[in-house]
Amino acid sequence: MENSEKHMKNNVKKSCLSCKIIAILCFPSIGIYLIHTAKTYKPRARIFTTALGTGAILLGISEIFDKNPMRESTT
Repeated sequence: MENSEKHMKNNVKKSCLSCKIIAILCFPSIGIYLIHTAKTYKPRARIFTTALGTGAILLGISEIFDKNPMRESTT
């Protein structure tokens, strides 16, 4: 029983190549768009939108190094 649970956890951590490529391309693109459009907002909204954009870029970078915080870790 323990081996099957451990095997299931290992399968959850892995992501397919197409999912990885989509995440690497989409997250930074969304982040760049948010940072670019933040220039037209009022100061408070600009800070919030820039923070969201930065977070999206960091999620894309973390996906490159396979350290995505949204995925369950096995350790």
